[in-house]
Amino acid sequence: MKKTLYSIRHPESREPENGAAGPGKGELRAKFEKLLDDVEKNSVYIPVPERIERAEELISRAVAAAGDMELDVDIERYDDRVELCFYDDAGVYCGELRQFFGEIFLVCDNVMMYPPKNAPSSPSKFHWNIIFTYYTHRRLVSGKEIKNFE
Repeated sequence: MKKTLYSIRHPESREPENGAAGPGKGELRAKFEKLLDDVEKNSVYIPVPERIERAEELISRAVAAAGDMELDVDIERYDDRVELCFYDDAGVYCGELRQFFGEIFLVCDNVMMYPPKNAPSSPSKFHWNIIFTYYTHRRLVSGKEIKNFE
């Protein structure tokens, strides 16, 4: 038996309240790129030693799990974070794999799941990309902290 307790749909696009046409996609993209450049130029990263240590543990655990469970993974370090990107070909998490992903879900600051580009017609064997992000540094932009973790 299926019972829907709550459901909502939002319109895909909303018109500006005053009825005026908003900026075009190209203009918005240019403004966004400028904003990202400004943020990057004005960013200061402050290391958090215990988070750096924990990131090293996560990396070791992911490398070991990738070998033991034959997982496809990319591990990337950025100025302020570490990202563990798993390329999942099953979409089913049982036993040891469920335990591993459960631990990573609880430890990491962000999780992103999405199908690979051109799915489902993609010749790729992967059904999901799962990116776990763990922040190792506090980030200040123009003197104000961007809260990525507590």
